[in-house]
Amino acid sequence: MFKSLKISTVVILLFSISFFSNATTVEEKDNVPYTYRVSLSDAPSLNIVTKIWAKIGSRSGYQFTVFVLPAERSLISVNKGEMDIEHTRLETLDLKNYPNLIRTKEYMYTIKTYAYVLKKSLIHINNWNDLLDKDISICYQLGYKDIEQNLQKKSHRLKLNPVNDAKQCLGMLKLNRVDLVLSTDVLPIELFQKKLEIEAPEVRIAGTLSESKFYPYFNQKHKNIIPKIDKIILQLRKENFFQNLINGKSK
Repeated sequence: MFKSLKISTVVILLFSISFFSNATTVEEKDNVPYTYRVSLSDAPSLNIVTKIWAKIGSRSGYQFTVFVLPAERSLISVNKGEMDIEHTRLETLDLKNYPNLIRTKEYMYTIKTYAYVLKKSLIHINNWNDLLDKDISICYQLGYKDIEQNLQKKSHRLKLNPVNDAKQCLGMLKLNRVDLVLSTDVLPIELFQKKLEIEAPEVRIAGTLSESKFYPYFNQKHKNIIPKIDKIILQLRKENFFQNLINGKSK
């Protein structure tokens, strides 16, 4: 479904954390274009994110390299200037600990947070407040700030089970070790189930908790290119490029 990318446009590099302990700022030299380092904290989205920055690169004339880092380390690295761009975070990201980050004006896409349950479950969730005073067990993937921040505000009666990837959550749900899984619509439920080897009749969406806008964040030393990137993001959003790519409809 996806075509291979030209190496000159985007290079995908998965580096160990030790690389960044010795990282230095790369200066643009004569006739050598600067390559902006984009940090991504969600490894399963690597293919999609690579295509996004390839498209932005083709329209802007800039070059981008995509790296994968753990969620908190990603923000710290962009704030320090070891990386140049945080792929996307919530509009409400608290910048108190990341004073060198600047958010773009335009958002790339919106992502919904869903509650997944076994089909036989009687649980129905319409918003975050529906979790108040519930005595249920919830599994979610670490690194999703919207989920983490909202769960912190809810009843202490909730039994929280944070894990490293959504497949663990679905496994726990199948074994009835948790009542509910919180995840996003980055993949439609059909692909979500197929990817996690779950039969479609077994899982249903119990409700939509929220819909959030996601924006790139730049290290302040690159603020001069943000206006141009904003224009391209707006163009691509109007063309439904981001949503089509996320939903697997891109050519």
